[in-house]
Amino acid sequence: MTKRLVDIFAAILSLFFLFPLFLFIALIIKLDSKGPVFFKQKRVGLKGKIFSILKFRTMTLGEGLPITREGDSRITAFGRFLRNIKLDEIPQFINVLFGDLSLIGPRPEVPQIVAYYNANQLKILDYKPGLISPATLEFIREEEFLKGDNYLDIYLSKVMPKKIESDYKYFKKDKDFFSDLKLIGRVLRQLIGSVRSVKRLIFAKIYGLLNKALTLIKYLIDVFLTVICLWLAYYIRFEGIVPSGQILLFQRTMFIFVPGFLISHYLFGLTKGIWRYISIKDVQKIVLSILTGNGVSMLLGFLILHTTMINIPRSVYIINGFLLFFSITGVRVLYRIIYDKFGRPRRKNENVLIVGDKDIAVSLLYSVRQDFNHSFNVVGFISQQAERIGSTINAIPILGLVSHIQRLVNEKNVKYIFIAIGQASNDEMKKIIKISQKTNAQVRIVPTMLDVVDGKFSLRDLREIRFEDYLDRSPVEFNLQQAWQKFNCKTVLITGGGGSIGSSICREIVKLRPAKLIVFDVSEDNLFKISQQLKDPRRKDKMDDVECLYKLGDIREEKAVERIFEDHKIDYVIHSAARKHVPLSEINIIEAISTNVFGTLNMAKISAKYAVKKFIYISTDKAVEPTSVMGATKRVGEFIIRCLGDNKEISTKYIGVRFGNVIGSSGNVVETFSYQLQRGTAVTITDPDMQRYFMSLGEATKLILQAASLDDNSGLFVLDMGQPVKIKDLAYDMALFYGRHLKEEDIVYIGKRAGEKMTEKLWGTRETEIKLPFTKIFKVEENCLFSDVLEKVEGLRKLLSEYDENRAKDALFSIVK
Repeated sequence: MTKRLVDIFAAILSLFFLFPLFLFIALIIKLDSKGPVFFKQKRVGLKGKIFSILKFRTMTLGEGLPITREGDSRITAFGRFLRNIKLDEIPQFINVLFGDLSLIGPRPEVPQIVAYYNANQLKILDYKPGLISPATLEFIREEEFLKGDNYLDIYLSKVMPKKIESDYKYFKKDKDFFSDLKLIGRVLRQLIGSVRSVKRLIFAKIYGLLNKALTLIKYLIDVFLTVICLWLAYYIRFEGIVPSGQILLFQRTMFIFVPGFLISHYLFGLTKGIWRYISIKDVQKIVLSILTGNGVSMLLGFLILHTTMINIPRSVYIINGFLLFFSITGVRVLYRIIYDKFGRPRRKNENVLIVGDKDIAVSLLYSVRQDFNHSFNVVGFISQQAERIGSTINAIPILGLVSHIQRLVNEKNVKYIFIAIGQASNDEMKKIIKISQKTNAQVRIVPTMLDVVDGKFSLRDLREIRFEDYLDRSPVEFNLQQAWQKFNCKTVLITGGGGSIGSSICREIVKLRPAKLIVFDVSEDNLFKISQQLKDPRRKDKMDDVECLYKLGDIREEKAVERIFEDHKIDYVIHSAARKHVPLSEINIIEAISTNVFGTLNMAKISAKYAVKKFIYISTDKAVEPTSVMGATKRVGEFIIRCLGDNKEISTKYIGVRFGNVIGSSGNVVETFSYQLQRGTAVTITDPDMQRYFMSLGEATKLILQAASLDDNSGLFVLDMGQPVKIKDLAYDMALFYGRHLKEEDIVYIGKRAGEKMTEKLWGTRETEIKLPFTKIFKVEENCLFSDVLEKVEGLRKLLSEYDENRAKDALFSIVK
């Protein structure tokens, strides 16, 4: 009895509040298609009693199966919308009111379907059917399960048994009132999700229609302004008293000026511009449009009205031009002011201080003002030049210098500090970051223009401070056009493509739109990770037009590698695969030589055999006058590509790219320090005087691609790594970054390991540095004959087969001396 009273109360309440929606849906159904508003269908109720269920009609009239499938042609356009969010079932509250249905109960089926029930399934008829059940939740979009011509069989064999089982399990157990409420809540959450998705679709269509309407409105506004400005030009010219002859002339020429200016507006795309984003370039277009419009109007006038145009005072053209400029520009600027003031939703108003006052800082300010998802209030800029203090940028003041940041954060209640400096030295960047991090504000950094060159900057490009921001930030000259010409629509193979450097190259290469990218790696895990990164739907650069292949294999396996070259016409090979860990290579000599020497030789020779355009070899500064096995193997790799590059019979061009430590690469000292500092353990340093070159992963990747795209023939290129950094100083800087102040007792000196050098060099004493147009890339020449290198390497191969590590190591170093 209590449940029946709840059903009646819920039905009356729902029908009362939903009555306006009820009438609206009924009206749309009538307008959408022929037929009645409601649809009655026989259903099987409690104890097998037949009753008529009431629904809004969502299908065209006609015969058919009692269930519908995905894409059913009988469903009307509006009916599909109603079904998606279950609004077609609102009339069933009437069934609840009259007792045919309960609010909570198994969903009733048509008699034709119930005829297929077995004995166990018929037990569901012992419960009064209802509007909401567990099956409602599980099959809220039932049509998606029913695909193909045999959808009835699918329903009877899979969907129907699951629905009955789900409902029977729920209703046969003892339940309280709150269990039913929880079920209603779950169904409502599902429906809200459906409403949101449908709403987005509807809004997209409405937005398209509104866009067309707005374009027409813009045209009408410009027509109105053209007519008004032309009349005002006459009015001003004749000081308020326009002669009757000139009034007649205005009336005759108005129909020349309006089409003339509309043609000009169309040519310059003024009506396509979004008014709330009006900029200097838009103003320039307006000026050109007005000048062109005057010219077009005069030309049309002389062609249609002949000498009548001569009677128009020349000053009218000039005054009209100025009036049009101020009115057309003014209405757009006014719209932007109103929109920025009242048209943007405001959630929070958090004060922001921008460190920087040049192009990137201004770009950031523009993004902050246009962003709809945040409500930042830029209180000021920080400059590096004292004489600029007091000036303004877009009405925002330059408040002080970097040294004033802490004071300004407290005075202005700043919540965020955005660092937006395109050019800064290592020391300057360290100073800015350290001072900013001493405040209570959250610190974010803007990528350099190079980082955002392939896409429009937005607030999503802001990121947290990373340690590489402490390093040299002088801009890298990256000729995107040159790289594009080399790699666009080509087939590129990257060995070691799943490693830290290889995967970074993959991510950059896809931006250049190669026809095909083949990622080759011996590690299944690494290959899977890079495949997921490149498929990530959140990537800005959609790569639907780039075919990506992920090949698992070993560069030492000649037949496996050759098969790839046979199946794909490869244009470029970037050889990144290598054993790179110095201490591990010292105790795994055969493995290091096998991979770094013979893997490289294998890839280089096969590239020549299949006429690859260019083979790019990734080397290291440890190859310069090497003392480690790893360094010596990479040096032999350099010899191999130089030897093959000097062979005039080989069409493939061979280049090597040599650089030092890369922050972000696996096994790097920065990774080790980061792990130790975050856990508060002792920091291990080999030697207090040891120095290394460092470069960020992104910068190294771009310079590799830049060197690879140079028109130069074969050769060895070196990336300028800036000034070497003491490992001990690096540890101290990283500690500050993580909020720790290292003391001498926090450091454990473990001593120089086998094969390590105190300092690295980017080129050897026998090599000559040749400067290139790119400030961070050099070419090195060496007066040395490489003709016997391949013969010596083959001698080394014999020792590998004997697995004599000591003799193999001696033979390796004999090649590089």
